[in-house]
Amino acid sequence: MQALNRVQLIGVLPRNPEMRYMPSGTAVTTFTVLTYRGWTDDANSAQESPEYTNVVTWSKLAEICNQLLVAGSKVFVEGRLQTRSWEDQEGIKHYRTELVADDMVLMGGRAGSAPSVPTEGEIKLPSTECLNRVQIIGNVAREPELRFLPSGTAVTTFVVATNRVWTNSEGQRQESTEFHNIVCWNGLAESSSKDIKKSQKVFVEGRLQNRSWQGEDGVKRHKTETVGAYIIGSTVRDEMQSQSPSVPTAAPLSSAAAMENIAPAPTQASSNVVYGSVDELLAHDAAFSGSKVNTDASSQTDANSTSSKNDDEIPF
Repeated sequence: MQALNRVQLIGVLPRNPEMRYMPSGTAVTTFTVLTYRGWTDDANSAQESPEYTNVVTWSKLAEICNQLLVAGSKVFVEGRLQTRSWEDQEGIKHYRTELVADDMVLMGGRAGSAPSVPTEGEIKLPSTECLNRVQIIGNVAREPELRFLPSGTAVTTFVVATNRVWTNSEGQRQESTEFHNIVCWNGLAESSSKDIKKSQKVFVEGRLQNRSWQGEDGVKRHKTETVGAYIIGSTVRDEMQSQSPSVPTAAPLSSAAAMENIAPAPTQASSNVVYGSVDELLAHDAAFSGSKVNTDASSQTDANSTSSKNDDEIPF
């Protein structure tokens, strides 16, 4: 199955990277990229919100990132989303979604050459200098679910599966599947709930978003989603659809926002509804599960999502 799983970020490192070596001797470097998203509230005041994305690099790129990057470095990174899981000492299963980078560009020179490295609280980058873009082509793995929040805002969620095929060090063909949580708002939410069907191939473009909540068991959980800004449904049956003739083919969906903005279009003149709806959705989900809501941006550094098969093992 042909698929696309690409993420592009331009942001700043809030802390230094960390490099380790696998038992095989392969270098792995992990770091966080902080981006900001800007919008205008109902009072026409400019607002910005932070987004933290976990990044993993391997082999030579890992060594380069460890040598060049420090807290405060402005970077461009590109790669694919991957979710891995593990159980803690209490037997609780955790999930972590990361950007596995295959390209990194240090923007503005080597930050380590600066007279002093800023503290995490001092690090910030204007939203106009940030990029947070996700592009996915895959098959819908779950029927879209449309809900209306108490404010009347429409929100649709569904899951898109992408396949990855590679050859391991022993020359054996390997394959894994990644499941992407998609959320869209307002007009795009309503149209996608009607036109997108399970097993259909779709193109989704949007931005990464992390949110967290506290479950009934008191365990803090996190979820990584792609907030869809542009969705196109396939107009021909793909291989999966040909095996399920009852699944209709949807017409392409119209965009709910300009692609360069990478943000859902609000139902009102102000885009404040978009960001406010995230908190509202958290509260709405918590009401069903009896959970406590946590929207602390600092909690986004460990982003969890739908589990998927994993090909890389990183020591914790």
